[in-house]
Amino acid sequence: MKLDPNAFAKMLIDFLRPMPTKIIHNNEHTIILFDDGSKTVTKPNGDKYDPYIGFCVAMTAKYFGGKKAAHQAYEQLSGCEFHKPPNEHLCETC
Repeated sequence: MKLDPNAFAKMLIDFLRPMPTKIIHNNEHTIILFDDGSKTVTKPNGDKYDPYIGFCVAMTAKYFGGKKAAHQAYEQLSGCEFHKPPNEHLCETC
């Protein structure tokens, strides 16, 4: 039986990727605890606090290995520069 390399890679990533075990909302911070003992903490950048956005940012940072890497992946995949604050400048593709 031949194993599809893409299927094997997905299985390996799914096996190695830490899974969230708890989400904590503390004031304007979102803290996610993972089953490997690590945690990710996010806070809004002057925006109104949204617990769901905090969760999404924390999970994205964990998946890509940090917020800077997530910003770089966004820029590479979208062709649009990451901006702080996001409304400051919109490129042609945004």
